Amino acid sequence: MCNDAKALTVGGRKTAALMASPRDFKLWLESGGNTTPPRTTFSYDTCRVSYYVYGVLRGTNRRELVSGKVNQFVVNDSGTVLMHQIFQF
Repeated sequence: MCNDAKALTVGGRKTAALMASPRDFKLWLESGGNTTPPRTTFSYDTCRVSYYVYGVLRGTNRRELVSGKVNQFVVNDSGTVLMHQIFQF
């Protein structure tokens, strides 16, 4: 499933930002700005994903790399595999 995953769910983006700090930065990673298409790799029985969040935070252009281990996938009604639970490493 890792190599077939095409996007993140809202929950996936939130879990990927779970440990971010301060709060406004965490909220921006969860739902602000834009994201690049996620890149996945599968090795040693682990699915890893990375993507960038970019946009304006506190009046400044930002671009942050988010990386994590995918623990859960979902398939939407159209059959697209989405990453739903991501934990940063």
